Amino acid sequence: FEITTYGDVSEFPQIPEIEYQTQFTTNSVDMFNRIINAMAFTSDDNLRAVLTSVLLNSSPEGLTIVATDSVRLVKYQTDIMLENISVMLPKRAIEILKNLPRESVAISISESAIKFDTSDYVLVARLINGKYPSYQAIIPTSNNIVVVCDKNLLMGSLARMSLVANPVTRLIKFRISKDSLQVSAQDSNSSSGGVEFMPCEYEGEEMTIGFNYSKLNDLLKLISSDTIRFEISQPKKPVIIKDTKDDSLLSLIMPSSVE
Repeated sequence: FEITTYGDVSEFPQIPEIEYQTQFTTNSVDMFNRIINAMAFTSDDNLRAVLTSVLLNSSPEGLTIVATDSVRLVKYQTDIMLENISVMLPKRAIEILKNLPRESVAISISESAIKFDTSDYVLVARLINGKYPSYQAIIPTSNNIVVVCDKNLLMGSLARMSLVANPVTRLIKFRISKDSLQVSAQDSNSSSGGVEFMPCEYEGEEMTIGFNYSKLNDLLKLISSDTIRFEISQPKKPVIIKDTKDDSLLSLIMPSSVE
């Protein structure tokens, strides 16, 4: 066959020569899956570039993976021990990484770039420049109202209530009372609505709280166990969502107004 060349090959961008301060090798598929999962909860607002990225931040507990779109936050804790790492991965680089094999990868990090290196490929990406929001301050520490329920029952109920919810607000209401969770939705424009009841573990006073169906549902998909733990302080304050069998995952969501 014949190869036709257009232009000078030397004009093609070369892999930049970068001095990397941190280098390590990992075969943790879980780490990359968590980065990819977190990407779904980044912002699409390019005017706030830091919120379009996934943060990798070292801590005494290990490498932390964080993403937020200012309404939701996802945090994964890994046992990869590194020092003095706080970098923001651009979404586009993660989208490319998602489609590449990830059995064993050498990762190198500089002040401005990150490199993923295997025997088959090298991916170099420029890091997002800026200061990531203080996610530790965003996560509430006084959410002492606990609700535990079955994941599959709840997601099924949410799916059915979404059919009669307002298509703009996508508001779903939870009315929580002793050992019972009422899930409801209503659209006054189409005169549609629905209510379902399901069991839950809850011992406190009756309360009502609202959520955007699609934003909540995306978080629930991250839960791998059969039960979900909601930690609440007030109906208008951030709600923490945890996997009852996986301490590495913590997520939170801002409730929607029910008025």
